[in-house]
Amino acid sequence: MPYLLSGLIAALGLILLVVVVLRLLRSVRTAHRAQSRLRRTVEDRGGLLRARLAAVEVAVKERRRLGSGPRHGHTDENGSIINVQPGNR
Repeated sequence: MPYLLSGLIAALGLILLVVVVLRLLRSVRTAHRAQSRLRRTVEDRGGLLRARLAAVEVAVKERRRLGSGPRHGHTDENGSIINVQPGNR
């Protein structure tokens, strides 16, 4: 009879172990999904930031290029300088 009690306790222990392992695996999967989602979000925002920085860099270079040439006093309705070449008048 004592072997029956030992077998029952071992079976309950195995069932408990399986339940704990399944819950642990579910938690690990959930954490992995959250990590992947966060990584994608950070990469997307980093890409957008790089694109904005590139646009600002292009705008600054264009502004410097326009600012280095001779100014003829031509402006549009917003006060921005219009780059007019002498042959285009």
